[in-house]
Amino acid sequence: MTVKEDFLYHVWKFSKLQLKQLQTANGEVIRIINLGTHNLHAGPDFFNARIKIGNQLWAGNVEMHVNASDWLCSPFGSVSKKERLLSFGATL
Repeated sequence: MTVKEDFLYHVWKFSKLQLKQLQTANGEVIRIINLGTHNLHAGPDFFNARIKIGNQLWAGNVEMHVNASDWLCSPFGSVSKKERLLSFGATL
C-alpha cells in the first residue's frame, strides 16, 4: 500500500493519532499543544505548531513527506530552512 502525502496531512490536521501515547525514543512524553495551520501554498505543510517534549515547549512549522529520503529533494533540504522547522514527519 502506498501512502500519499495528503493522507499524512489529514491524519495530522484532524488529530487522527493517539496523541496521549506519543513519546521520543528516550521515553520523553510528547504533547501536541497546537497542530498549527494547514498551509495550502508553497512552504512548510503547517505553520505555527506547538509541541511539548518533556518540559521543553517548541514552536514552529511542520513539514511532512511520505519517505524520509524525500527530505533531501525538498526545498527544505538546506540547513537554514531546516532550522526553522519544528517537526519533520515521514512514514517508514
